Amino acid sequence: MMKRQLWMVLAVWMIAACTPQKPATATDSSEIKTDSVGCVINRQGIKVVLSADYPAGGEALQQSVAAFIWQQMDLDGDSLSAYTSSDGQAFIRRLAEAKYTDLKSMLDGPEDASAQQGDDAEAATTYTAGFKRVLDTGDYITLQGRWDSYVANTPHPDAGVCGITLRKRDGKPLGLSDILKNTDGKAFRQQLKEGIKKWLSDITETTVTTDEKMKELLGDDNDPDNMPLPEAAPFLVKEGIALPYGGYELVPHEPALIVIPFSADYAVIEP
Repeated sequence: MMKRQLWMVLAVWMIAACTPQKPATATDSSEIKTDSVGCVINRQGIKVVLSADYPAGGEALQQSVAAFIWQQMDLDGDSLSAYTSSDGQAFIRRLAEAKYTDLKSMLDGPEDASAQQGDDAEAATTYTAGFKRVLDTGDYITLQGRWDSYVANTPHPDAGVCGITLRKRDGKPLGLSDILKNTDGKAFRQQLKEGIKKWLSDITETTVTTDEKMKELLGDDNDPDNMPLPEAAPFLVKEGIALPYGGYELVPHEPALIVIPFSADYAVIEP
């Protein structure tokens, strides 16, 4: 049975009044200071919970982080130009309000009792997203995120994993070619296969060690030695290089975060 693994603890950030929390303390002069900001909206059967580690300064870096979070929010008919990126708390609050409005528009109608509930009722429609700083080196910073969403009266919930590595000096997001090379090589292909096997073992609570078992779970059309790269760009984490797969790229409705170790055979940079 598939199981979801929520690696981030959002409760520390979630405060109903949507007020900022104490900025994180940098351990050395090269670290980027971030504010842990969050907002919770819970009314009329809809609950939105949003949190982020947001850069306390640096216009280019703030703009890149804002663009990344906004893109993950998938706000219908909106654009980043409608928001300010300099105030992290205000930015997160406005995004949460916009997401609430989007969800409410899906529920409006006399037949939709969930949208008519009082504020104290348990929400039937929910959206939770968190973006956490997971790597901070002399040159780069990485934000890693996860979101989960469920709209009342729909067949199943939705979820996603994401991440981005930014160059500190100018806020430039790193793409595939900035992080990986020789992705058709044997060393990379072997590490990707082993990473996917480990992920399959985790979500199925079984031990997946053979290529045959891997194909059984993913489908016979998949070649374990030539698995596709995710649509989203990889990003750097302390453990290595993370590859975020969407909910339909490997297993239906199940996002995957595959982490492979650093190696000179395929890594362009190594923190």
